[in-house]
Amino acid sequence: LTQPRPFVADSVEALGMLVALQRTEAPPLDAHGSFPAPLIDIVRRCLRHDPSERPSAHEVAGVLNDLLSPGRRSLPGEEGPFRGLLPFQEHHESFFFGREDDVASLRERLRVQPILPVVGPSGAGKSSLVFAGLIPRLREAGPLTVVRLRPGASPFFSLAQGLAQPDGAGSAPRDGRGKGDLSDNWNQVVALATTFRKQERALAIYLQELAIATDSRVLLVVDQLEEVVALVDDDEERAAFIESLCAAADDASDPVRVVLTLRHDFLDRVAISRRAREVFGHVAVVQRPSEDVLLRTLE
Repeated sequence: LTQPRPFVADSVEALGMLVALQRTEAPPLDAHGSFPAPLIDIVRRCLRHDPSERPSAHEVAGVLNDLLSPGRRSLPGEEGPFRGLLPFQEHHESFFFGREDDVASLRERLRVQPILPVVGPSGAGKSSLVFAGLIPRLREAGPLTVVRLRPGASPFFSLAQGLAQPDGAGSAPRDGRGKGDLSDNWNQVVALATTFRKQERALAIYLQELAIATDSRVLLVVDQLEEVVALVDDDEERAAFIESLCAAADDASDPVRVVLTLRHDFLDRVAISRRAREVFGHVAVVQRPSEDVLLRTLE
């Protein structure tokens, strides 16, 4: 980096002097020019006399990768960019390629559409598209609080749990009794699930309050909505959950958005009311990646 070595020994006498230098730190890298602070620090640590104080090769590689690709985030060493059949999550953003057009389309749709069902066949990558593609782009526009869940067999309980720990939220709004954050009291989670079940507009009100409490936009993501059909035995609970989601946002000028991912073969089984048919009549269709997209992804 600087041309000269930190210590030079051209003779036996100089070698003896180097022994004395074992108690002296190497000259700082920035004495020879202008270098990024992380590079100065990692070089300084590599030159520590005590080997136990030196960084590992993996740590050095991580610093150098960050310097070569500013703004890109790295995954832990044991986690590679190839996910196989596993979906990409938000922290895989830097390794999610090939769906740029789909991400741009979803982002534009959400600008004018408060509730966006993302529909497609199994294996089309709907979840990855939302979490690793759409959400990072939405965060670029300013503070965003994300509530994410899968319905499971008890969808209202899953919803209350998701709201208890929203991503990036300073605090959840207080419940009607003013007893503090939901995460502080398990009974409040149960009570909130019951409220959502009984009051169709309760979720919409809560999301609006969450936006105010966190001074951010709020995005509710219900992933794999088909679970309400496949796993929920109670027809009334299923219908109430779908109605609650469809009433959760209705004004494009509000800071609340809802994204629902759904397998296309379940579409007719969730459009069970007039309001639901209206919401699911405006879907974003996601197809499996074409060969060109797959090639670009791998490259």
